[in-house]
Amino acid sequence: MITKQDLENAQKVWGQGVVHIGTLQSDRVQCENYTQNFVDELYDFKNKQVLFKPTKAAIDQFRTTSKSAISYFIGGNSKYTEDKGFALQPWT
Repeated sequence: MITKQDLENAQKVWGQGVVHIGTLQSDRVQCENYTQNFVDELYDFKNKQVLFKPTKAAIDQFRTTSKSAISYFIGGNSKYTEDKGFALQPWT
């Protein structure tokens, strides 16, 4: 059974990961590598169908691949022109 503490821990890991992505934006390669690992660890795109719903996406409201989720977090994918890099904001 998933406990309240499990949920809080998962939210903490996710939040810290998003903040860390933002600190890497000056080194695009390192940022991309970290974000790939972040998405691979926290979303199960490789084994299951995931309906990732980006909060600020209006055109492509669901992302079903790792690449599309990464685009939301750091932008740079011409297929998803609305993605400006959610995780590149100055989150703390």
